Amino acid sequence: MANEIVKWRDGHINRAISLDKMLNLFEDYGAEGLTTAEISTRMGSKNVASRILTKFPALKAAYQRGIDGRTIDGEAALLKRVKGFSTTVKSVSRKVVNGSVVEEFEKEEEVYFPPDVGALRLFLKGRENSRYSGDEDKVVGITINLDKTDSAL
Repeated sequence: MANEIVKWRDGHINRAISLDKMLNLFEDYGAEGLTTAEISTRMGSKNVASRILTKFPALKAAYQRGIDGRTIDGEAALLKRVKGFSTTVKSVSRKVVNGSVVEEFEKEEEVYFPPDVGALRLFLKGRENSRYSGDEDKVVGITINLDKTDSAL
């Protein structure tokens, strides 16, 4: 099945290509975060991506692998924020005299980003929502509003 030829006339895929090459293309589409509507637009025909993904399960699996890879990258970035990290930042300063650059100074410095509590909360709620939802007792809260006459009670 991997050597099967897929023909497509319009848009991004403009010649008969092997399913192997389309697998890489659809994995890239998933990694870019494209929807099936956006893929169809690239291919030059409305709703064609949905039909292709239905007809070729291998393409659907490749598209999902691309999406999964993007999700893993997002989780890794969030975990980095949770733990805190350092990075090197380069900056360029220019000394300008009478409208022309006289000197340029390039500076590198190490910048530390401390652990982010908000990112930690999001990370934990995503991993174990029931444990970290903040509503452990599952009791509905009740608010009572009193006016001046009721507050004398």
